[in-house]
Amino acid sequence: MNWRGIGLLVSASLFSCGPAGSSDEASSLPPDVLLISLDTLRADRLGCYGYERATSPKLDSLAAKGVRFHEVHAPSGNTKPSHMSLFTGLDPLAHDVRPVRLVATVRPALSEDVPTMPELLRGAGYQTASFTDRGGLPPSAGFGRGFDFQHAEWEELPQKIAVVKDYLATSNRKLPLFLFFHTYEPHAPYLPPRPHRGKFTDPDHQGGFRKRYAELTGTPMAEFWREKGKFLREWPEMSETDVEFLSGLYDEEISWTDQNVGRLLRVWNKHRDRENTILIVLSDHGEAFNEHGRLGHQRSMYAELMRVPLLMSGPGLPEGLVVEEAVSLTGVLPTLLELLGLASTETQVGSFLSSVRGEREAGLPIYSQMGNRGEDLFESVTVDNLRLLRTTLKGEIRYELFDWSEDGEELQDLSSLRPEDVSRLSALLDERKSAADQLRERFPPGREAAQTEAELREIEGLGYGGNDD
Repeated sequence: MNWRGIGLLVSASLFSCGPAGSSDEASSLPPDVLLISLDTLRADRLGCYGYERATSPKLDSLAAKGVRFHEVHAPSGNTKPSHMSLFTGLDPLAHDVRPVRLVATVRPALSEDVPTMPELLRGAGYQTASFTDRGGLPPSAGFGRGFDFQHAEWEELPQKIAVVKDYLATSNRKLPLFLFFHTYEPHAPYLPPRPHRGKFTDPDHQGGFRKRYAELTGTPMAEFWREKGKFLREWPEMSETDVEFLSGLYDEEISWTDQNVGRLLRVWNKHRDRENTILIVLSDHGEAFNEHGRLGHQRSMYAELMRVPLLMSGPGLPEGLVVEEAVSLTGVLPTLLELLGLASTETQVGSFLSSVRGEREAGLPIYSQMGNRGEDLFESVTVDNLRLLRTTLKGEIRYELFDWSEDGEELQDLSSLRPEDVSRLSALLDERKSAADQLRERFPPGREAAQTEAELREIEGLGYGGNDD
C-alpha cells in the first residue's frame, strides 16, 4: 500500500498562492474539508429525508444546497468500527477495530500499515485537527493518527464548538485545513436543554422513563455516565406511549444537535472560506425504538440502525441533487480523495462520485459487519432491493431476507420463501469475509494502549461494556 507520496499531488499548489489577503489566495488553495459526524442519528428522523417533525432545519438547508444521498448504509452498528471504516475505506472485519469487553487485556488497534483519512490529507499538505467526545474513538486505537491537533473530551456541544472557535482563530489561512468534528449527540440518554426539552414529548406522560429522566436531569457528570450506559439496556416492559415518549425525546435531542450544527458552521464561516470548503455531514449508525423488540443500537443490524444520513457540498459538487442509488459510508474516503484530485489508497469500496454524475453502475453490493469472527458475528449484504442478514450466535446461523421495494422497515422475513436468493447473497458474504481475512493477514491489527479509568467509564457510559455490543 504505497500512499506516502500522495501529498506530492497537492503540495505544489500550496506554494502558488498570492500574497496573504490577495483575491487569488482562496481560489488557488485546495479546498478545506469539514467532516461532521453526528453519532446515532437515523436518516429518517430528518426533514430532508421525509420526516414530518421539524427536527432539522439547519441540516435540511445544507441538503438543499448540496448533495443528499438518499440510501446510505453504515459499515457497522457500532461507533468504533463504523468510524474506522469511514477513515480507512475498509470493512470492519478487515481493519478489526472493534469494541471488546471492559475486562479485556488486548484491544485491537489499526495496523500501522493502513493509512487513515487524516494521514492522507496531512501528507497532501493539510493542517489536520480533531474534536471528538472520545468514548468509542480513542486516539490509541488509530483515531488519533494524522492529526496535528486533537481535542478529545466529553463536553457539552457549545463548549466543544468554543474550542473549535479558538483553534480556527489560530489556524493558518494560507494552508488548507481538514477538521473532523464528532459529537455523541443525539446518543442516549436524550437530555437536551430547554427550549428543546418538551418540544415533541407529552408533558403529562407518567411512564417509568419519565421519572428516570427527571432524576437524570441536572445530575453530576459521574452519575450521568453511569446511568447512560444502562439506560436502554435495562428497560421494563413498555407501553406504546412509553416508546413514543422515548422517541420524542430522541427527536428533541436531534433538534438540539441541529441547532449546534448551525452554530458550528457560523464559527467556521467566520474563520475559513465556506465557498472553498467540502462539507460532509453524516452519522455512524442509527437508533432503535422497539421496531424489532429492541432499544438503542446493541447487537442487531436492522434498517433502523443501518440507514444513516449523508450530506455533501462544496467545490466539485452540484446544488440540490438527490442521489437515489445506495452507497456505503465506507466509500466516503475514496470519494473525498477523488474530489481533491488525490490518488486513492487501497480500499474495499470505490468512490461514489460517479453517482453524483449519474454514471455509476447500479446493483453494486453493499456490506455491513459487526462482530469478532468468533461465535458472535452480524453480517449483511444489500443488492438492489434485497437485503440479507446473516447472524451467527454461539455457532448457530440465522438468515433473514428482506425486500426493500415492498418492506422498507424489514418486518417480513422472506428467507424461507426465497432460498435461492438466500444462497446467492450468502455466497457474496462468504466472498467478502474471505477478502477481509486476506486484508487482515496482510495488515494485522496492532494493540491499543491501556485505557485510563476515565476512558473506561466513558465507554461503559455509552453502553459499550459488552463484547461487540
